[in-house]
Amino acid sequence: MARWHFSNMNPGECVRNPIQGEFFASEAISGPAEALVREGIQNSLDAGIREGNGDRAVRVRIFLSEAEGALPAERLAPYTSGLGKHLQAQGNGLLNPPALKEPCPYLVFEDFHTKGLSGDIEQWKPVDGVDNPFFFFLRAEGLSSKTDDQRGRWGVGKLAFPRTSNANCFFALTRPKGDGGPLLMGRMTLKIHDAGGDTFRPDAWFGLRDKEGELVLPEAGEAAIAQFREDFGLEREDESGLSLLVPWYDLEEVDHARVVAAVLRGYFQPILEGELEVDVESPSGGITAITAGELDAVLAEQDAELQAELQPLIELARFASSGDPDGLFELGEHPSGGAMKWTAEGLFTEELTTALRERLDAGREARVRVTVPVRRKGHPEARSTFEVLLTKADGAPPQSPTFIRDGIIIPEVRAPRLRGHRAIVIAAHGPLATLLGDAENPAHTQWNKDCSNFKGKYVYGPSYLRFVTEAPREILKRIQDQGDAIDRDLLVDFFSIPVGGDESTGKGKQPRRKKRKKAGADTPKVSIPRKPPRFTVTRVTGGFTISRGAPGASRPDLLEVLLAYDRRRGNPITKYEPADFRVEKAPIQLELPHPGITVLERRENRYLLKVDDDEFSFTVRGFDENRDLFVKVIAKDASDDQAA
Repeated sequence: MARWHFSNMNPGECVRNPIQGEFFASEAISGPAEALVREGIQNSLDAGIREGNGDRAVRVRIFLSEAEGALPAERLAPYTSGLGKHLQAQGNGLLNPPALKEPCPYLVFEDFHTKGLSGDIEQWKPVDGVDNPFFFFLRAEGLSSKTDDQRGRWGVGKLAFPRTSNANCFFALTRPKGDGGPLLMGRMTLKIHDAGGDTFRPDAWFGLRDKEGELVLPEAGEAAIAQFREDFGLEREDESGLSLLVPWYDLEEVDHARVVAAVLRGYFQPILEGELEVDVESPSGGITAITAGELDAVLAEQDAELQAELQPLIELARFASSGDPDGLFELGEHPSGGAMKWTAEGLFTEELTTALRERLDAGREARVRVTVPVRRKGHPEARSTFEVLLTKADGAPPQSPTFIRDGIIIPEVRAPRLRGHRAIVIAAHGPLATLLGDAENPAHTQWNKDCSNFKGKYVYGPSYLRFVTEAPREILKRIQDQGDAIDRDLLVDFFSIPVGGDESTGKGKQPRRKKRKKAGADTPKVSIPRKPPRFTVTRVTGGFTISRGAPGASRPDLLEVLLAYDRRRGNPITKYEPADFRVEKAPIQLELPHPGITVLERRENRYLLKVDDDEFSFTVRGFDENRDLFVKVIAKDASDDQAA
């Protein structure tokens, strides 16, 4: 009978406590729900069955039992045999170990029209040239059988599932494509722990011991698997694919609304393309079917912030999926040899830039296709493409482009922000997408030239990352003829300083924007004097200094300073995390070199300061120099308490 099996530690073995789950503790991933959705759907898309022009969408079903549908303890008992002393052991790494006598809330993640986990179930180590998804998924960490043209790389995406469980475990029921029958196996990862007088290794498996008693094999009995399907309400019957069961999932962090939002935010593009369909089910939320035809209706049911974030992107992505030939602009191919540069000859023609400018100025979307030579060391050069989707966004604040690699959004790519335009960069199914995937961190949130899967693998590899991330700005620069105009958003990703109505860069006189003369125009010049800034903000090591503004500017009576570390999504100030810093506590330090400043309030991320001296100045230090500080300063007059 299948049960949980732990192995004893032996003297001399390396003491290892797993930390792979921390790969998904990223600011760009809002919590366990988003990590599970991002990694789970990525795996499902990679496992999709592709049969020429008859490809079907991969379907994913996510069911949340909630407390209402939790499995009673007596029905759970067959799946907890062998766990008791390990769940309650001191130092096992579980913060909230589940009680086996209480009902078990559970989460189901099933994919359909996928290959399932095939391979030799008795393989216990990597074998050169042998592709064994069963081994890599259930018996390995940091290893992957995925090929270069797939979304995953690191072999740790599956850890998003146990990370969602209060027992750090999951069950996998798979039916591989072909003649193989269903197989059921579980996996749990704790810390090294003592129980019953013995010391145990971190890893455990649910299944049956082999004849030698060394290897845990999956349960294959029809009756046992049928009972498992019935107990947890699985849909899979004879169709190939993978069903994952997460017992004791985190009810506070994973709920219907969060899962739906994570699907929309992470995978709207493959849903629009008809490559993916997702059903989210729960007792409280019913069934939310997220398909190309229902995408707008589902988004309309979400909160206003998510709608504002995604609606413009979905409209732009929908334009791309429409295949409108009038909106496609193809740049000239980048020449071979040397690093990738936007100054390379032959990329732009006057005719193309004029047509692209006119289309965008008319308020219409545009697709710009870029062809590049990809040079992997030891391989012949391969041509590949990516596309930049552009549209006007008049009145919108400066924003970073959205980057999508093989259907998955990469949310922390450091790219120049755009003023007055919105952009999506898509790299799909080709050598360039493979290159970008190699540069991703385990959580697939950013591209890094020093990533071990990427460094030294390509000729001029880092130049490709710069070339792709700078693409929207470089294309717009060439069609806007900005000339010598100053880019006020150039450093916004490194030190953001929104300042109410006053602004000072501290850089001295700025170059004038070139003016265009229109034939026949005889418009009188109107001089509009600029309001002199009432304060300046200057970056210093570990913080910033605020001091007097331009000569002649009125001194503010009050200064309100709001601080946060910058974010890729949402308003940094409204999403401020007290765990990042509190201005009233170390290491944050307020330096007041002049007596003309009185501190009225200093709490969390806010200062309120009274200014009594025209030559005022103060400095705040102690912030993390590896993160981008977002500083908002509002000048107020005591008489009306209004922002200047």
